[in-house]
Amino acid sequence: GWLIGVSALTPGDVLATTLSGPPAVAVGEVITYTATTQNVSPADATSVVPTIQLPAGLNPATVTVSGGSYNPSTGLVTFTTLPTLAAGTTVTNSVSFIATSTGTYTGRAASTTASPETITGNNNGSATAAQVSTAVNAVQCTTVSGVASIAKDGSPTTLGAGGPAGGLIVNTYYPSGPASQTVAAG
Repeated sequence: GWLIGVSALTPGDVLATTLSGPPAVAVGEVITYTATTQNVSPADATSVVPTIQLPAGLNPATVTVSGGSYNPSTGLVTFTTLPTLAAGTTVTNSVSFIATSTGTYTGRAASTTASPETITGNNNGSATAAQVSTAVNAVQCTTVSGVASIAKDGSPTTLGAGGPAGGLIVNTYYPSGPASQTVAAG
């Protein structure tokens, strides 16, 4: 006789999703969040939809999404559905936006699949690796003391000893007026 064995394949972990982004920026700077979705299963995943949750209400004109869309009412960025994500491969998706005010901006990446999956904690946005908080600080200005003469030809002139580069660099062209301008700082 014949002996037929039947075993049930229990669905397990299919996708793992992480998010990266800057820990801090200044107002007016661009924040870019990049989601990485990896198929950690031995089989291809089907109908994979990566997303990044941003704060609701960002100005859509300041949000740049490649291969997806941003919903300003919900803050959800939805990327193009991947018909198939091969076993062991990854896909990355990014969104960039301008930090328009101080505070903390948060992003949370998640992915869904039509493939049976019972372990979702590493792709539903709840894992620490799928969340990023970016502190947005006020623009910092450096006070420079002293007096400098700036040539009319637009050549760079260093003012003072302060600032991250050892001094403030001024490159100005004056189309009319005296041959030089005196600037008092401080």
